[in-house]
Amino acid sequence: MRRLVSLLTVIFIMSVAVVPAYAFDWPPKNYDMPRTVITGDTASYMLSGVKSSMRAISNVSLKIMGIIISFSLISYLFNSLVLEKLRMWDAVRKKERGRAVNQFDRALNYDGIVQDRVEKMALGLDAKAAFTGQYLDAIIAERKLNLKVNRLDRHVNFDDIVQDRVEQMEVNHAARWIFMQQYKDDLVEERMMQMEINSEARRRFGTRRRRARVDLRQRMYESEQAYSPDE
Repeated sequence: MRRLVSLLTVIFIMSVAVVPAYAFDWPPKNYDMPRTVITGDTASYMLSGVKSSMRAISNVSLKIMGIIISFSLISYLFNSLVLEKLRMWDAVRKKERGRAVNQFDRALNYDGIVQDRVEKMALGLDAKAAFTGQYLDAIIAERKLNLKVNRLDRHVNFDDIVQDRVEQMEVNHAARWIFMQQYKDDLVEERMMQMEINSEARRRFGTRRRRARVDLRQRMYESEQAYSPDE
């Protein structure tokens, strides 16, 4: 029974597999497949949408970039021309307010401010004295170590130190010369003003000294007259 079923199954499978082969012609006939010829006009027509999209994207990008640049320039100009001056004015007003408060405080509480400064100075002196008393050995040791290091440095690098000093002096001399050349008129005016002040000070001092001598002679004369015997 099993063999019969197996034989029938094999026959059925072979019949199913062989029958479709007779339904088609083999070998197949030649078939002329239609061909698509792409010309310049066809390509232009096909790419026209892409060109329009790219043009639209470029226009939108340029508009957005222009808006961003405009806002950036406006914000920069507003910050540099308006906000910066407002911040400076605000800082100046704060300083003026602080100076006015300090002046008013000094006018009302001058003695108290002086006493506070005296106490702070005394506290600083006491703190310095206490620090020196507690760490005197360490301070002395540090100073000795610094002296030894400086001596060793001068002994080892004497020529370099001298060269550095010479270069520093040259720089200072050049800077002083350039400063005098740039501000020659101001320096001359300042020197003339200083000479006028000195001349006025010498004149006033001479006048004061002459007055003092005259007053001294007058007092001496009055004293002599007071103690002279009556005729």
